[in-house]
Amino acid sequence: MRIHVGLLLAVSVFLATACAGDETATGDEMASCALECGANGTCALLDGAPVCHCDEGFAGASCERCAAGHVGEGCAPCPAGTVARDGACVALCIGDSLDCGAAGVCVDDVAGPACICDEGHEGERCEGCADGWDDADGEGRCERVCPEGYAGEACDLCAAGHQDNDGDGTCTPGCGAAALPCGPGGICVDGSGTATCRCDEGHAGSTCKECEAGWQDNDGDGRCLPDCTTTAVACGAHAVCTDAEGVATCVCGVGYLPTPEGCTWAGGPVDGGFLEEGTWTASGAASVDTAAVGAETRGAATLDLRDCDVSGRISQVFPMPHPEQAEPLALVAAARQEGSSFGLANTIDVAVGGLRQTFVGWLSTGFADASLCLGERAFGGDVELALLAPALCSDRGQLLVDDVRIEPASYRCPAFATVLNGSFDGGHHGWLLQPSPSGTARIGFGEAGDPGASAFLDASSRCSNTRLTGKVSVPLATRVAHPALEVHYLGGNGARAAVSLGRYAAGTLEGTGTERIARICLPPGRDGIVDDLVFVLDGGTGACDGVAIGENWVAIRSLAVVDEPDCTVSDGLLDGGLEVSAPDLSGSPGWRFAVAPSGHAARIHGAATAHSGNGALRFAAGVGCGATEVSTTGILPAAEAGAGPAVRFWYRTEAFASSSFQMDGVDYAASETWTEVTHCLRQRPVAGEAYELRFRHWAGGTCSAANSSAVWLDDVRLVNAAACAPAP
Repeated sequence: MRIHVGLLLAVSVFLATACAGDETATGDEMASCALECGANGTCALLDGAPVCHCDEGFAGASCERCAAGHVGEGCAPCPAGTVARDGACVALCIGDSLDCGAAGVCVDDVAGPACICDEGHEGERCEGCADGWDDADGEGRCERVCPEGYAGEACDLCAAGHQDNDGDGTCTPGCGAAALPCGPGGICVDGSGTATCRCDEGHAGSTCKECEAGWQDNDGDGRCLPDCTTTAVACGAHAVCTDAEGVATCVCGVGYLPTPEGCTWAGGPVDGGFLEEGTWTASGAASVDTAAVGAETRGAATLDLRDCDVSGRISQVFPMPHPEQAEPLALVAAARQEGSSFGLANTIDVAVGGLRQTFVGWLSTGFADASLCLGERAFGGDVELALLAPALCSDRGQLLVDDVRIEPASYRCPAFATVLNGSFDGGHHGWLLQPSPSGTARIGFGEAGDPGASAFLDASSRCSNTRLTGKVSVPLATRVAHPALEVHYLGGNGARAAVSLGRYAAGTLEGTGTERIARICLPPGRDGIVDDLVFVLDGGTGACDGVAIGENWVAIRSLAVVDEPDCTVSDGLLDGGLEVSAPDLSGSPGWRFAVAPSGHAARIHGAATAHSGNGALRFAAGVGCGATEVSTTGILPAAEAGAGPAVRFWYRTEAFASSSFQMDGVDYAASETWTEVTHCLRQRPVAGEAYELRFRHWAGGTCSAANSSAVWLDDVRLVNAAACAPAP
């Protein structure tokens, strides 16, 4: 812009003249230019208004500061090439006046030259890195530091080993970086946006190291294979699937060995011939002599039956197969009698799995075999076999035992929870028929109008009885909770067949002249064994005069073991309170009746006749010299200190002149009112084992004459009683 020099000089002269403060200025003029301009300016009127005219280098309304380009107390001008900034002369961005390094550039702004830094750099001369940036190589260039897993100038890409396969903008480790230990049972996949293990079939867990239900890795190689519950391996007879070594395969069950024919039984006690020391444990009146003369070789065990105070015991523990892997097996032993003074047959008790049974007697002085079918109690793990000699207090000499073994017995022993030849389709197989002289016992087809097979029993006169004996495998409660015998039968009107397990009462079949299906509760305390199943068709007591007693016959069609919820034990007995009344149960559950020809035995319903509840048992002989017996089987509770085993019951009698009432051979007086009895058991049974209770009514008076006496019985219980405690 061009400024006219002459005009500028004229203005200056005017201003100087107007405010010169010379002596000719009027008072009004001085007052009007009284503006304070300090030491660095003078007052002047401009268009009638006072203003400060600042000295060179000063500025401001009162000339109180330095003008642009001037600094210091005297507001001196800045040299060429500099600019005033913050009270000092600062060089402009000319040449190297401000070094911003390789990461910035110098710019002139109002405040002077300054460094404008590249992205990621900071500092007065761009010498540092901003947050999130780093000079990793030390060469002065700051690079963006992305969060883990991210890359790119804007950190909007996934770094190597990371992925955003689901497109949600989040980078997570891929299979390469995740390093998931999926093992041999799976592979890593990240298609979903997250690296996970995808397990092979049978594998489970976050790293596929676990096995799903039905799979196993028992060999620890990291591979899950089907276990025995899911594999298709079909094992043959007496074999079992095992996956203990990592692969489901069939092996022979305990006691069985593989042969070309399959799994063959080879188990049982070790050293059954008593050839080695230490394989059997002998105690009491028993011993093992490896030099004794045995059945075939040296070695035998001896049970001494002559000591009244000491019983003998020989035992061994050995493994037995699971019931589902086994066939019917029998315990067999050879024995001979020695030194008996009376020529009496000897018996020994056998306990296999804890429950005592009785071996048949030996009378022979030479070794002879006897066998005992094994029940479910003898299977499934380590089982103790004990041969026991009770203290008999009679000189029955000694019993030498040898060649103790367990052998297959499918033909002569029943399968678990069955009756051997229970349908009679096998004819006489498994059954012993014992007809009375005037009775009949046979098994055949077409009996009593049924074209199928049946067992037919007949006892047609007094003092006669016909007996049928077979074998039943009584199940454990784990197999059948409330075992009962289901009997399909037809009986003559009024016929009664007593049913027992061995010597233990089970129940009674009552004939009505029509086909019936009855259930007889199996006695408690016999579970898990094979026992004799005995049917006795009795002609009753009284004079053995051959007098016919009517339709005293029964035809048994079939037999099976079933579950019957009403067969529940309480106070040691099946129905000690005589209260159970179920349409499928024959008579009173657990009670067996042996009735005189003119007598009776029945559970009578009605609160008026019972001691408590709604039922009681009434039994009578009916005629003089006759006897009716009722019996039941129970189990004692666990022993208690200061108490002994007892049976408690209530009874009353009717018209009892010259009659008697006995319990286990002990007479009880007539009583027309209900009377409670605590009867100490003379034989001291083992808690949990079966014990039979026998109640007997004998009618006095003239033999064969009518007799109206009777006994009522109710609320029978097996207990421990202080009054029955053994002597100290």
